[in-house]
Amino acid sequence: MLVSVIMPTYNRAHLLKRAIDSVMAQTLTDFELIVSDDASTDNTPQVVKSIADGRILYLRRETNSGYCTLPRNEALKVARGNYIAYLDDDDLWTPDHLKSAVSLLEQKKEIGMVYTASRGISVDGEGVISKDFNLRDLKRHNYIPVSSVVHRRECVERVGYFDENLPYFEDWDMWLRIALEYKGKHIPTVSSVYHLHPGSVTLSPDKKEAIETARGEILRRYQGKKPSYLKILIIQPYAIGDVVRATPVIRGLKEKYPGCYLAFLVGEVAAEVVTGNPDLDDVYIFELKGPKERYKTRGFGDAFKGLYDFVRMLQKQEFDIVVNLHLTEYSGFLTYLTKAPVFLGFMVDASGKVCLTSGWGSEHLHIFDSRESRLANKMHLTDVFCNVAGIESGHYGLAMYVGDEDVEFAAEVFRWYGIGEDDVVIGLNPGANWESKRWPAENFAKLGDELISRYGAKILLSGGPGDIELAASVERLMGNKPINLAGRTSLKQLGALMARCSAVVANDTGPMHIAAAMKTPTVAIFGPTYSIEGSPYGEGHEIVDAQVDCAPCFQSHCPIEDYMACMRSISVERVLGAVGRVIERQYETRGYC
Repeated sequence: MLVSVIMPTYNRAHLLKRAIDSVMAQTLTDFELIVSDDASTDNTPQVVKSIADGRILYLRRETNSGYCTLPRNEALKVARGNYIAYLDDDDLWTPDHLKSAVSLLEQKKEIGMVYTASRGISVDGEGVISKDFNLRDLKRHNYIPVSSVVHRRECVERVGYFDENLPYFEDWDMWLRIALEYKGKHIPTVSSVYHLHPGSVTLSPDKKEAIETARGEILRRYQGKKPSYLKILIIQPYAIGDVVRATPVIRGLKEKYPGCYLAFLVGEVAAEVVTGNPDLDDVYIFELKGPKERYKTRGFGDAFKGLYDFVRMLQKQEFDIVVNLHLTEYSGFLTYLTKAPVFLGFMVDASGKVCLTSGWGSEHLHIFDSRESRLANKMHLTDVFCNVAGIESGHYGLAMYVGDEDVEFAAEVFRWYGIGEDDVVIGLNPGANWESKRWPAENFAKLGDELISRYGAKILLSGGPGDIELAASVERLMGNKPINLAGRTSLKQLGALMARCSAVVANDTGPMHIAAAMKTPTVAIFGPTYSIEGSPYGEGHEIVDAQVDCAPCFQSHCPIEDYMACMRSISVERVLGAVGRVIERQYETRGYC
C-alpha cells in the first residue's frame, strides 16, 4: 500500500525542509515523496539533497510554469503509489496523518477520497476547518485544503489530472471530479496544517479578478451535475427492536444498488445497533420526537430550530431514494421534507395520514389498520420492511456488528465469573418497554433456578438502565446467585455477551432481537404482541405464546380486570421446555442432555 506524496515547490527553500520533515516523521513509513520543483531560483535543490532518504524523488523543471498545477501533474505521472497524498511546501502534517487516512481507505473500499480536519494559520490568527463531506456544498465552495487530501490512484486514472487550463482552483475542480465518481469521507481529527501568508496566491490583491473568474468557471462547470452513484437514506428512528429488524434492508439495498452511498437515520437509544455496520457510509443520530416532547425539554424556538437545521442538512445531501420504515406521521413527514425524488415505505399524504408509497405497500398497508387485520397477517415485520424497500424478503438476516473492545469485554466478564467454554450459559432479559410485555419476575427467578438445577447453567441477567430494579428483584427471588449485568452494558457489549450464550430467554423487546442478530438461539415470550410479525428472525428460535382469548391485544397497559392474564398464563414449565429444546439441539453432541 505505497503512498505517493506530491509536493510542488517554488522558491520556498526556507519553508521546504519543515514540510519534508513532517513527511519523514509519518508513522506510516511505506511512502515515496515526490518533490516537484517549478524551476526555483533559490537553494531548493540543496535543501532537498541535504535530506538523505531513498524515498525522496526530486523533479526539476527548467522553466517556471507560473502555477503549481503543472508540477503536481508531472509528479502524478511518475507516482507509483496505490494512494496519492498532497502536501504543499509551506504546509505540514502531524505524524499520524497518512496512517489515519490510508486506514480508512483500506477499510472502506467504496470510498475514493478522504480528507482530514485542517488547522489554518495566517497573520490574522488561526482556526480549524472541519466539515463533513457534502457534494452540494462542495459545488458551492471549496472547503477541502489540498494538504488534507489522500485519494486512491485509480481516481486519477478515472477522472484525469489537474486541469492545466485553470490558473486557480484546480484543486477544487479535481475534488469535484472525484466526488462525482467516488464517495468522499471526512476525518474530523486535525492532522494537516496549512499556512496563508503574504506570498499566498489567494491573498494577492492584484490577482483578485482572475481568481473570481476561475471561481465562476467552476460554479458553471458543476451546476446541476449529479454523482454517478445513488444516495440512499433509511429512516428507522425509534425502538431498538425495530432498528434491529430493519438491518436486513441495509444489506439488501447495498446489493441491489452496488456502490451506492447508504446512510441510516436513527435515534440515540438504538444508534449502537447500526454504528459500525460496514454496509453503511453514514449514521445520522437524531431524536425524532413529537413537538410536545421537544417543547418540554427545549422550548418552542430551540425545538424547531434543531429540527429545521437537521432537515436542511438532509436536504443538502440530495438523496436519490429515501426509505422510511417507521409507521408514524413524524417520520413520514420527515421523509417528505428530504425532497428526495423517490420515496419508499411510509409517508404522509396531503391530509397528513400515513400511507405506503411503493406498489407493494399500497396493497398491504391495511395489515396495520386494526387488531383483526394484524392477526390475519402472516408476514414478519422484517419481511414487510424488505418488501416496502423493494428488496427480496427472507434473503437477508439480522446483523449487528460489535467491536474488538466489546468482544474483549464479554471475554473478561466470562473470565471474571469463571465461566468456561463448555458451560451452559443462559441469558435472561426480564425487561420490556411495555409493562404488559413483562413476564413476572418470580417466573424468571424460578426459571433461572431450574436451569441451574437441571443443566448446571450459568445465568446472566441483562437489561438497560430502566431494568435495574426489575433485575434486582429477579436476583433476590432466586435461590441461586445469577450474574446480574443489568444497566452495566452498552448495546454492543450486550450483543457480544449474548453471542457467547447458549441461549437467551427474553420478552418481546430489543435485546430479544439483538440475541437473534448475534445468531444466538432465543426463547421469546409473547403476550400482548403478535409473534408472527415480531418473533426472533431466523432459524433455531423458540416461541412461547400466551394462550388466552384476549391476546394479542397490542396494548402497552393491560386493559382488562384479570390484569396481565396473558403473561401470567405462560408457565415456567412451558418456557423451561422451550429452553430445553434449544439446549438439546445445540449441545446434543456434547453430553449435556
